[in-house]
Amino acid sequence: MKHLLRALFLSACMVCIVTARAQNPPANPSDPAALMEANEEEAFSGVSRIFWSSLAYSTKLKNGYPPALRNLGPSDHPDSNAINPIDPELARGVKSGYSFTYTPGKITRGMVLTFTVQADPIEPGKTGRKHFYVDESGYIRRGASAKAAANEGLALAALRALESACIAYAALYKSGFPSTLSQLGPGDKPNADAAGLIDRELAYGAKAGYSFSYSPGPVAGTMVTTFAVQADPITPEEPGQNHFYMDQSGAIWANQTAAAGPANSLVKPWGDRPPGWNPGPTSASGSEVSAPAGPVRIPVAPGVQEAKILNKVLPVYPPLARQARISGTVQLRALISKEGTIEELEVISGPPLLIQSAITAVQQWRYQRTLLLGEPVEVETFIDVIFTLGVNPPPSASPGKPQSLR
Repeated sequence: MKHLLRALFLSACMVCIVTARAQNPPANPSDPAALMEANEEEAFSGVSRIFWSSLAYSTKLKNGYPPALRNLGPSDHPDSNAINPIDPELARGVKSGYSFTYTPGKITRGMVLTFTVQADPIEPGKTGRKHFYVDESGYIRRGASAKAAANEGLALAALRALESACIAYAALYKSGFPSTLSQLGPGDKPNADAAGLIDRELAYGAKAGYSFSYSPGPVAGTMVTTFAVQADPITPEEPGQNHFYMDQSGAIWANQTAAAGPANSLVKPWGDRPPGWNPGPTSASGSEVSAPAGPVRIPVAPGVQEAKILNKVLPVYPPLARQARISGTVQLRALISKEGTIEELEVISGPPLLIQSAITAVQQWRYQRTLLLGEPVEVETFIDVIFTLGVNPPPSASPGKPQSLR
């Protein structure tokens, strides 16, 4: 009886294995097209896993994104301290016929604030045809060349920067959205004609191989109430490279054949994946690697976050500091809630007599919400509060009163 039960158990296991293989048949190495398709799917999943693991790293360790891909490897991997680890192959940067290049971006006070991941076939036309790109936004782009995929990702990042800048401009100058792109660009001193909310390239309307055309909407009284931005490849790197369109809602539409508009498809997280590809984060074994439990926290560059300020209270110069002729900068590390309010402040440095005044002012600041894949997230950033004799309001200026940002 014992032998019979054992035989039945083994038979059942064999049926399960055969069924699993039938449902997920391995790529046929003698079929180059099938092999490349399987590799491309694994490359797409790989950049997805790297994104989610980087997000978990930032949320749990509270020190920005990882400095290198190896930091996301399993716990027994050298230099690893990841929370949701990726598999060893991916941590080494080579898997399933693809190379994965992780590039940390700007570093502020030891914190990595941005990153990009590029996945390229090791032998184009043999191990894969498509190239993949993702940055800290989580929107995966793919293209027939590395440059085309990267340019699409950078164009989307520029559109998101324009959305934030337009909202900040409206809050700053109380005149609605800007009338031109140049009004968002840098100048000698920030004002309504050169607010300093975007970089010079974008203000001129050309960046990352794309041209950007800004169209203000109707004017109600003296306020521009809507806007639209068209982003088109200047010289397409490949047939079908996407054109983009965004309006004041923040929604982005894409079209592969001509200028995009609201009648086209919305750009969604995980990019223009082929039908049937799993958009969610998966581990090497196919199991889910979910987003971090609880509030998600991402690092944001001080300049980027500053452009999102909706209400800024200027600090009052402490009388003792003014009498002692003390000036300087109070450096704070801030945690901003999903709602845009100051949740935590940590003093990094600054003259002791100025610190409490800086904290009192900054605690009242309000920001636009920061979205990641359409969901609000917490933000970790740095804030510098500068005290200059003869500039900051004296004690009689009513502490806590909202004032002009500039």
